[in-house]
Amino acid sequence: MPGDKTAKPGDKTAEPRDSTAMLRDSPEMLGGSTPVGANAPAILVQAGLATAFLLVSVIGRGTKVEEVYLILLDTQLLVYFIPFLYLFASFLIHRSKGGASDDVTLAPGGKFGGWIIGISGFGVTLFAMIVAMIPPTSSANRWMFFLKVIGGAFAFVAVGGIIYLKAQAAKV
Repeated sequence: MPGDKTAKPGDKTAEPRDSTAMLRDSPEMLGGSTPVGANAPAILVQAGLATAFLLVSVIGRGTKVEEVYLILLDTQLLVYFIPFLYLFASFLIHRSKGGASDDVTLAPGGKFGGWIIGISGFGVTLFAMIVAMIPPTSSANRWMFFLKVIGGAFAFVAVGGIIYLKAQAAKV
């Protein structure tokens, strides 16, 4: 029957599948993986969250496409830099407690060099996060821009925390 043939990667002779075949062959309740191995629920959740955050970033009178792009970019920069703050903070803590062993690679400059590396890394990362929160001069409402960036970053971190807590609860 036309349209029922299952296409395989690289098969140029396969006919397109109709929607009923796609529904019949889709992973059970989208809980499995797609034919190419992608996790179907993860794709749907990411698409839904991306759409929601995009819609939230456009809320407000006079919002331009450029400003929406900057809001999303700055929000992601904040989320991206959070692990680096943890990294440099843990480096400083580790260096203040640690002694030398065969498993540890020491920072150049000894204890003083370790402090300089840790503090400068933490400071530059924090500075980059602060700069990302500054609205552009062309922004119509600077406070709304600031709140959208901070609120978006908080929401992304909160969603990640909720997913982590649900996974931990499921393990127990």
